[in-house]
Amino acid sequence: EVMVIETMEFGYVEINENDIIIFPHGIYGFEDIKEYVVLKQNDNGSPIMWMQAVYHPHHRFVVLDPTAVVDNYDPIISEDYLKQLNADTLDTLSYFVIAVVPDKKSNCY
Repeated sequence: EVMVIETMEFGYVEINENDIIIFPHGIYGFEDIKEYVVLKQNDNGSPIMWMQAVYHPHHRFVVLDPTAVVDNYDPIISEDYLKQLNADTLDTLSYFVIAVVPDKKSNCY
């Protein structure tokens, strides 16, 4: 089913409810916000995306596909975690890393 959410970067956006990612315990520091959707600015192949809280337009994270920025990205995920994720193999998972954007240029390395 399609629904419309409000975002800061893109205004109102139609999303498919099947694309919602649910974090049962939230994300550290945002434990009360459990439903997110990954949005791309366009299809230009950029690894930069936004993980937008579905019901909170001001809560979003800049996320990256780690396979696009780290050669041979190969996470180690235990069988127990795979079961918790309802995944049979690592190939059935999508990976995202949250980017930290410094507030001042002097903080960049």
